[in-house]
Amino acid sequence: MSLLRQAANLMFGPPTPLDEALALINAYSPFGEKLIRYARDNGVNIGAAPLGDVKGTYRRWKTAALVNAKNTASENLGTIPHEIMHAIQDIVHHALYCSTPRDDGRTRITHSLAAEAAAETCAALICHQMRMNGYNEKIEGLEKYHLVHSTYSRTFNQSIAGKRTGQEAQQAACDAAYHAYFKIPPVTYYIMGELTDYITRIITGTITRNDLPANTCSADTAHAMTQVERGEFLVSAVHLPETDRALFLGHNRLRQAFDYVEMQRLLITGAADKNALSVMRMDAALLADNNPYRGLDLHDAYEHYQEDEEDDVPDLNMLAIMDDMAGLDVRRQIPFDFDPPRVKQPALRP
Repeated sequence: MSLLRQAANLMFGPPTPLDEALALINAYSPFGEKLIRYARDNGVNIGAAPLGDVKGTYRRWKTAALVNAKNTASENLGTIPHEIMHAIQDIVHHALYCSTPRDDGRTRITHSLAAEAAAETCAALICHQMRMNGYNEKIEGLEKYHLVHSTYSRTFNQSIAGKRTGQEAQQAACDAAYHAYFKIPPVTYYIMGELTDYITRIITGTITRNDLPANTCSADTAHAMTQVERGEFLVSAVHLPETDRALFLGHNRLRQAFDYVEMQRLLITGAADKNALSVMRMDAALLADNNPYRGLDLHDAYEHYQEDEEDDVPDLNMLAIMDDMAGLDVRRQIPFDFDPPRVKQPALRP
């Protein structure tokens, strides 16, 4: 250790894993160095905080891209770019939270996944640049995004072998990595989180009878979330999932849960009653699809979710609760309630 480093450690303490990761990104990735500088110039705070089991998060009210204080420097190499990209999506381009209460479940999923795909593509670009520029240590924490990162590296190398320029190879690799994100298995677990959030908003009244279901997501809004500096996009063009098979990756029960919640949204918010043609058509479609959640009381499901949340039940999500109530999961049998859904909102625990 150099005398200068020793003196710095004595004065300020040893560098944190966040400090080490930022220094490595700046040293080995020109794009990463530019990203960090651009984020800070636009008011993004980059820091560490206790985050439980989460590697990183973006907190809007603090304009902060945060990594878990428990992360190693190696884990932060992929986490920092991901969270900084979310901060830029929101603070600079105002695209991260552009969905509205009118959006239906599939729109919410698509918008969120598009934001995540852009953020992980940014991480893949920076991690690849670091390896290309001589960083030989393993970058930890990328296992669940392996398809995204391997697709980036493979496409970049193939492009270079095909005599394309470095910039052209980077563009092709970013495009391929972005679209690979929608095919990774963890996407279904992310969608389970979206289901929980969607039901919470319906039950607690965030979504009202005036917020008639609509689809406001577009390729334009998704492309805006791939923008770094103004006019500079990670991805040349986006192609969002256009079918349920592509969106839910064949997870049929998850699709059926969203189908049931869409009908319940109309009933719970009072946007329609059970004799409305729209509700009758949706219920007929549920019956034809053998939807296992048909008749389930969503208020009761949400109350069970709150109870399990207070008890710190692991891997908690609304799909698990709905599966229990429908008799599809023997983990914890909750009685199936065939009572008609209640329109009046129950008193909720604070």
